[in-house]
Amino acid sequence: MSDFLDEYERLSHMTEIPVSDVAEEGHFIPHHPVFKRDSHTTKLRVVFNASSKSSTGVSLNDVLLAGPTLQEDLFSIVTPSLPSRFRTHRYVLSADIEKMYRQVKVHPEDGKYQMIVWRRSTEDPIKIYILNTATYGTVPASFLVVRSLLQLSEDERRRFPLACRVLLEDFYMDDAFTGASKLDQARELRDELIGLLACGGFHLRKWCSNEPSLLEPLLDQSLDLHICLSESETQKTLGIPWHPREDHLIHVVKSFTEHQRMTKRTMLSQVASLFDPLGLVGPVIVKVKIMLQRLWEDKLDWDESVPVDIATSWSKYREQVELLNNFIVPRQVTTENVINVQLHGFCDASERAYGAVLYLRSTTSSGIHIVRLIFSKTRVAPIKKVTLPRLELSAADLLGKLRGATIKSLRIEIDEEFFWSDSTIALHWIQTSPHKLKTFVANRVSHIQENTQHGKWRHVPSQDNPADALSRGQFSREFVNNPI
Repeated sequence: MSDFLDEYERLSHMTEIPVSDVAEEGHFIPHHPVFKRDSHTTKLRVVFNASSKSSTGVSLNDVLLAGPTLQEDLFSIVTPSLPSRFRTHRYVLSADIEKMYRQVKVHPEDGKYQMIVWRRSTEDPIKIYILNTATYGTVPASFLVVRSLLQLSEDERRRFPLACRVLLEDFYMDDAFTGASKLDQARELRDELIGLLACGGFHLRKWCSNEPSLLEPLLDQSLDLHICLSESETQKTLGIPWHPREDHLIHVVKSFTEHQRMTKRTMLSQVASLFDPLGLVGPVIVKVKIMLQRLWEDKLDWDESVPVDIATSWSKYREQVELLNNFIVPRQVTTENVINVQLHGFCDASERAYGAVLYLRSTTSSGIHIVRLIFSKTRVAPIKKVTLPRLELSAADLLGKLRGATIKSLRIEIDEEFFWSDSTIALHWIQTSPHKLKTFVANRVSHIQENTQHGKWRHVPSQDNPADALSRGQFSREFVNNPI
């Protein structure tokens, strides 16, 4: 921790002040270390807890204005657009801004609200410091930093047009995930990004790409620049493990701990480690969602043992969950020399859950068809019983929402769109004018017709419907062996 704060002072990110300069009006922020051993660059990070209550019962964050959200909601309720868009490029680049928050200064008059006390050892006297930069942990910090990046983009858009577009659309906080369809375009984009960020005093590091030649010129720029060139190394793209050399997305699942007593608390604590924002393993995730809903239906307390049938299912789930480590998905959903691109969406429902999934089908000039999973989403059925046809309609409604968000995020030209359901009742409703239907059905049909107006609805047999697995859930072994 001493090394961390010594660097803070050395870089003028904090300044020592004498006690006599401490203003009557001000605030001291508590701080403590957090260790992140799997980080390549920052093993220890100091957390400044601006939410800690003072003697007045009010924290610094309680009286600060957070500012508006300037970047899109990455993991929105519909679809995470930036990870989806990252899958459309032939050549991709990722990087992050080194010490991004600490490159943005706060007004000197506001420094008195960002004071800390610190001493390097128990023998040293306690000293007072003012933090001179945007402080991670204060509610307006994210706004201040992102607003600074947007201003940089506005100021330099004529000199760096490609990089400014990336700064506006392909950044999430300090992480950039972008790419291009041609190698020379990717090189130009890389150089523009470096130049643009340098104009604002920002330094890009932790570069990663599926094309090693894009990284080789960067090797001589900095001794502490971590660059992903290893054939076996994986990189997380917004929490999703990505193997750059093989250019596929993977799942890294740690084994679940076996407990003598299985309770709602122990189950939830382990399920929380499953992270699947793109829905690539949706059937496995919804399987455990269904189990957890049963616990609420049975009104179990947090530390009460779960019923035998759920405990048995959970043991099977826990034993198989690591099989997801064998499941890989190609990162790129598009291909070259395409003459036709089709979007195919499937939906299905059961009494326990419903879901929707989207695929991109590309046909090349040589007549080869390539199908890629884009995204899926699941919902558990309401505890209050709903008829199966209405759940099927809810699945179709979810599919329509996914379609709209996916088209917006992918930004590629789609020639044809097809939507599939195995429910003849739901298909009949979708083809009916909403004013002829009851309120529940009419509202959803209206949304579906609006969101899928550019496509055609068709019937698919249940055994050929890939969304069937989303509505019923699957254990990991069944999922990885599923031919659909």
